[in-house]
Amino acid sequence: MDKKFRIFLLFCFLVVFLKFFFGSGSIVLSNKNTDINGQFLNWREFGFRHLSDLHIPLWNPHIFCGAPYFGGFQSSLFYPPNWIHFLLPVHSAINSVIFFHILLTGIFTYFWNRKIGASEIASSIGSFLMIFSGCYFFHLYAGHLSNLCTMAWTPLIFLILENIITEETSEKSGRFFSAYRLAGIFAVSMQLLAGHVQYFYYNAFVIGFYSLVRGIQKKCLLKTIQSVVTLYLGAAFICAFQLYAGFVAAFESGRNNAGYEFASSFYLPPENLLTLVFPWLYGHMNGSLLYWNAWFPWETNLHFGITGFLLALAGIMYGRITIGKLVPLAAVCFFLTLSLGKYTPLYDIFYTYLPGFASFRGSSKFSFFAVFFLCGFAAIGFDFLVRQSEEFRKKQAVFLFLLFFVTFIMGAAIYYNSRNSDFGFWGNIVKSLLSRNSSLYFNPVKLEIPDFVSISGFYAAYEIFLRSFIILIFAIFLYKSSSDEELFGKRLAMFVLLEVCLFASTTVAFFNVKDIFKVPEEIMNVDTSYRIALPVPARAMGWNLRDISGDDPFISKRYSEYLKYFYSVPSNLRVKLMELASCRYLVSDSMKVSELSSNHLPRAQLLSTWKVLSEKDVILKELCDSNFDGKKTVIIEEEPFNGNVRSDVASGQQIESLIEMNEVSTDELIFDISTNKKSILLLNDSYSPGWKVENIVQGSSEQYKILPANYAFRAIPIEAGRHQIRMYYSPNFLNYFKILSLLSILMYFFLLYRACPIQESNGEQ
Repeated sequence: MDKKFRIFLLFCFLVVFLKFFFGSGSIVLSNKNTDINGQFLNWREFGFRHLSDLHIPLWNPHIFCGAPYFGGFQSSLFYPPNWIHFLLPVHSAINSVIFFHILLTGIFTYFWNRKIGASEIASSIGSFLMIFSGCYFFHLYAGHLSNLCTMAWTPLIFLILENIITEETSEKSGRFFSAYRLAGIFAVSMQLLAGHVQYFYYNAFVIGFYSLVRGIQKKCLLKTIQSVVTLYLGAAFICAFQLYAGFVAAFESGRNNAGYEFASSFYLPPENLLTLVFPWLYGHMNGSLLYWNAWFPWETNLHFGITGFLLALAGIMYGRITIGKLVPLAAVCFFLTLSLGKYTPLYDIFYTYLPGFASFRGSSKFSFFAVFFLCGFAAIGFDFLVRQSEEFRKKQAVFLFLLFFVTFIMGAAIYYNSRNSDFGFWGNIVKSLLSRNSSLYFNPVKLEIPDFVSISGFYAAYEIFLRSFIILIFAIFLYKSSSDEELFGKRLAMFVLLEVCLFASTTVAFFNVKDIFKVPEEIMNVDTSYRIALPVPARAMGWNLRDISGDDPFISKRYSEYLKYFYSVPSNLRVKLMELASCRYLVSDSMKVSELSSNHLPRAQLLSTWKVLSEKDVILKELCDSNFDGKKTVIIEEEPFNGNVRSDVASGQQIESLIEMNEVSTDELIFDISTNKKSILLLNDSYSPGWKVENIVQGSSEQYKILPANYAFRAIPIEAGRHQIRMYYSPNFLNYFKILSLLSILMYFFLLYRACPIQESNGEQ
């Protein structure tokens, strides 16, 4: 690959991000209404601000009345590429991480393509097709930072596994912890720490399938399985601290056993297989007609260039792959089938019998792995086409001319049918899809919109016409191709790269972060001892506020059920449930602040009246009862004191109490309490079994316990007298797993030193 072609590759990469490079110094990649603005800007700023003070924030007090932070995986505090946050402003660091991982994905895919037998130029094309495919690149628009980082390690893991298989089947099979196995442990560890646990889980599943088929093919099944187990066990030991914290958070979260309806959502709609050829058939992300089919385009678009798809077909039909076509072709078929989710019986089998599978939604993510192998086929197909004679290329050009006419006629039929009748075949298709997908996220289009059938038909026809003309240009290019293989190869490469890069460039979005962390003047005046309801919940982390809502899957199960009940009751009862959560302020989209009422509860209070109820539905119904006063009564689920002491419902003696609360860190609270009678300390922070309480008065033997209060919050029974107690978040055994991680990292470097010795002899290294 000569210098000029490398420069052209750089040019193609810059073409995609051209608009971004001409922006100001305070912009960040992604659409403003997606996850970087809604979550990651604040998460990264919060996490690395605390980490720079040598404190690992295990708990996030700013969203969902409190939720796990470090255990949420997407904090990614120990992921080395994220440490650039210590050096750069948060938006610049995020941009750097994005660019780094896009390049990393391309580099790893390039070497994978080389491994399966593609030339340098073909491998470069395959890597560009991968990084600018809908399955990968569209996550940039969506602000899926952890997705981009986690997916980047997939090609490297496949590459290392293939090298391990080659090593195991050679006569020079060496020590157990070979350099390749250690490299594999590193890659798997990085993927786990990158933050998107679902892609990590799916990747492990995919690697398991690949190693099974490849091991049978190479007659080394046991050795291959042993190697895969070694990689993942080694990574589990190194990442034990993060893995265990995440396991605890997941086990306590609302995602645990969320049910079939939840888990089976975000599948790949079968009709979206057409996006392999027509990416904007159902609307665009940035265009006049937004995507209107099921779910989100970044979850359901398989496109990697129409020329890339045609090259992949050539690679499947004619190409030669060093590892054989059987395994990657089986992988493409299997992963595309899995991505269809509940439309295939395989999904129900895995949902029922595969541990952990039911905890995730979004089976469409399997399509990423299918497209990864298709891009490898495209690289092989490119090499095949370059080596063929002019006569063969002309025969393929004739086929493409026919394909052009078929697609053109298809586009014309949709255009005229949709213009003339809402009840033609296109109208019936649109109505059927909208009827099935009316509640499936993103851009819920209603049939009542005037002329929607004709509008969608026009854009679908335009999309088909556009792709058909690309097919026509490709056909003409093949028909008039040069007999000089090198010249033809370079021209074909330029054509393929420009097409996929121009396609990707239409999806690049960015926004200005200049005012993101600046607290609006009206919000500066709120009393921060109470909670608030912000339109962008994660903003509370940057503004040092506490929100009752949030944007993260690792919300505690009790609080998620509290919110679910909240959204099921009338608006007047919603206000009451907000006040019970110590919420005092409601903020509009324009950042106007209004107070709910004067009935909001303080964050911490002592109550001498309590009710003992144990059923969830009964508790939630009681909270909404007009006679229930949260300032006087608390609902707990077991008797708080030995001897079944009754609550002081109507005695003449009034409770006299004093509470001083010191928030030492995100994970620790100190209370100094005085009370004249047995009471319940109600803390309106979400309940989690990971929270502990201890007596900090020397010589005192008094014990305390944390109970669920008002179903979703915390209560501590308090005897009469003065108490100094410490409440802290520390899931059981977490510190042991921290030590295990440190020891495993030391062992890893020792094994790495043993596997890669540096020998010097006679001045030679």
